[in-house]
Amino acid sequence: MARALKAAAANSVGLFSRLHAPVRTVRAFSTLQPLDQVAGPVWNLGRLNHVAIAVPDLEKAAAFYKNILGAQVDNINAAVMDLKKKKIRSLSEEVKIGAHGKPVIFLHPKDCGGVLVELEQA
Repeated sequence: MARALKAAAANSVGLFSRLHAPVRTVRAFSTLQPLDQVAGPVWNLGRLNHVAIAVPDLEKAAAFYKNILGAQVDNINAAVMDLKKKKIRSLSEEVKIGAHGKPVIFLHPKDCGGVLVELEQA
C-alpha cells in the first residue's frame, strides 16, 4: 500500500508540474495615442478582403453562417423575411440606407452567436 501511495504521489507531482508549465505570453497591440497618430503601416490595411471572428462553439457558428445566413438573394427584404421565419431578429423593423448608399439591416447579436451581423444588399 505504501509503495502504491508513493507511486501515486510521484505521478501526481509529474502531472502537476506539466500542468503548470510556462505558457507563452501573447501580446496585444495597444496604444494610448489617438488612432490617427499611430504609425501608418499598422493601420494601412488597404482594401479589406475578409474579417475573422472568434466564437465559443465553432461547429454551431459554422452551421449558423452556412445554413441560416446562406441567402442567395439580391433582395435584402426577401432575405429579412426569410430570417424572420427562422426566428432571427433584426435591430430595426425596416431596411435602411447604409453608409455605402446601399440597403442594410443589422441582425440581433443574441440570435447570431453573440455577433452583430450587418446584411448589405449588393
